[in-house]
Amino acid sequence: MTRIRNNSLRWSDGYTLIELVTVIVILGIIGAISSYQLVDALDIFTASAEEAELAMETGASLERIARELAHSAPIAPGDEAVFSPARGASANSLIFTRPSADAGRCTACVDHSTTVTFSFDQQNQTLIRASAQSGAVILADNVVSFTVSASDDLKEKRIFTIHLARKASSSQDARRLTLRTSVFPPATRESSWEEAIR
Repeated sequence: MTRIRNNSLRWSDGYTLIELVTVIVILGIIGAISSYQLVDALDIFTASAEEAELAMETGASLERIARELAHSAPIAPGDEAVFSPARGASANSLIFTRPSADAGRCTACVDHSTTVTFSFDQQNQTLIRASAQSGAVILADNVVSFTVSASDDLKEKRIFTIHLARKASSSQDARRLTLRTSVFPPATRESSWEEAIR
């Protein structure tokens, strides 16, 4: 009897080395692309969370300044309520009087100082609030700039525009946020005045 050899039959029990190497290379490429996109997504999420926190903290600092400035008033009739910046000028500090905080007028006030100063410390990149009773307190850190501008109007119509710029604390690519608001102190308000924080 003669055996016929069939060359068309092959072993089908496994994969060749070339097939395995090809699959490993393809999976490696897919893994590298996926990890790169995952790192990008994580960076975007971290940056968004950091910017949201920066906006919230900066907004709170600016609101504090605006609220205190909105309660400024001259100590005596005819005096200026805001000493710095002067009319039509800009400054890195804001100095004003608020007689309503006096202990005789406001028993609920924590700080009874009648003069308040907000100033920018460039060396330490901080915004400082200072008064006679509370001393110097850091209101915001990582401050890039703090500028207050007074309009050139008479004190009855003078508007103060406050710019506060901060950077993210752990930011390597210098993410910054700048907020601005305008304040019309009550000593100069007319009866039709309405507060507008921008």
